[in-house]
Amino acid sequence: MKILKVANSTLIALLLYLVTSQNSLADIIVSVDDARIQTTSRVQTTVVEVYLDLTGANDGGILDVGNFQVLVELKGPAVGTDVSIVGVAETTSLDHPQAAPLDLVRVLSDSRAQAFTVNINPSFNIEDLDGLMAAELEIQPFAEGEYELAVLTGIGRTEILDGSDFVSQLDYSTRSAALTLTAVPEPASLNAVVALIMYLGSRRRRKGQL
Repeated sequence: MKILKVANSTLIALLLYLVTSQNSLADIIVSVDDARIQTTSRVQTTVVEVYLDLTGANDGGILDVGNFQVLVELKGPAVGTDVSIVGVAETTSLDHPQAAPLDLVRVLSDSRAQAFTVNINPSFNIEDLDGLMAAELEIQPFAEGEYELAVLTGIGRTEILDGSDFVSQLDYSTRSAALTLTAVPEPASLNAVVALIMYLGSRRRRKGQL
């Protein structure tokens, strides 16, 4: 009976370990936050950060990583004309400090960008909510519409390599960002005030000349 109880306990412990291990892998999310962007009469740039979000049992924890790479794609009605990806960089915000220095960044097109680490040894830790990369978007005057910054999955796209062997790929899910662009017209009242000031100024100058 004692041997049977020990065997049952060992089996239960093994099952719990397997379930916990699977959950820990499934609870890795490569995430991007939604954003609402107001556009004006000027060309503007905005930075959208991609970060690692650990959830479930790993929430607030640390992930041991050999290397990572991230590929993002901008999708929407006027990509390449109204909105374009023009740069890739490390994250700089307090919410998502860069997890590890990027060794290679590249803008592949108006709609795609990628970032890599090229680490040989040793592995490094990524804390929950640490940044992986930032995409810089250029937005044309008064651009409007619904856009998406998506994290593209798969080998050669977005990969997170296990820190134990630098080869095995950790399972993850993704969360893309919904980017809402809204044009903000310049106030007509402000234009009227400027026109009035210019008119009064011109009248004073004319009176001075007389």
